[in-house]
Amino acid sequence: MENMMQGNKIRRVAATRMNERSSRSHTIFRIILESKDANQKDGPVHISYLNLMDLAGSERVSLTKAAGERLKEGANINKSLSVLGNVIRQLSEGKEFISYRDSKLTRLLSQALGDVYGSVVKPLVDSFMEGFNATIFAYGQHLLAKHTPFWAIKQILGFSQLVSNHYSSMWQTGFKRYLIRCSYIEIYNEKINDLLDKSNQGLTMRRYQGNVLLDAREAVVDNVD
Repeated sequence: MENMMQGNKIRRVAATRMNERSSRSHTIFRIILESKDANQKDGPVHISYLNLMDLAGSERVSLTKAAGERLKEGANINKSLSVLGNVIRQLSEGKEFISYRDSKLTRLLSQALGDVYGSVVKPLVDSFMEGFNATIFAYGQHLLAKHTPFWAIKQILGFSQLVSNHYSSMWQTGFKRYLIRCSYIEIYNEKINDLLDKSNQGLTMRRYQGNVLLDAREAVVDNVD
């Protein structure tokens, strides 16, 4: 939660005609889980990823009255969402080939997109704890209050807290040992920025053994706070 709050302080937001604090970037809070059987000293290590996706709302210039830099931001927001929508549509229709290279957003998520079809969060977190990749989206047009259920407001728990509380109780079972890290990035105007390290901006993606890698800071965590 501390890492999330730190990242939210420097995420790109700005006022438009539709929203006083409009999100101008997509963000991915990624939890990286390494687990192994507690009774096997040299047993296999399983690595899985849980992506918490907070996507910027799709833009209509006629309603936002965006101009200048806001207009450029809106065009890039719509571009990413359009490509992501096409990828998800093709996945759901069982197409054999999907080009992830059209968007930085879809390339980053290509590992997990093919595995996610459920709409309920809890089974996804259970699967994540067992070593499967998963992604949870908050997505929609402006003024749909996506960020409130995702990040929480006042005393109401959001997805992020509920997910953290859920896996926090599971990793204390004693049957497995876990190493947990988290990263937090934003995609702003097609550039990838590290929200946990203000000096680490304009990140470059690279591929290694089928995975998409970023040199983003990964903080080791051992409790929900």
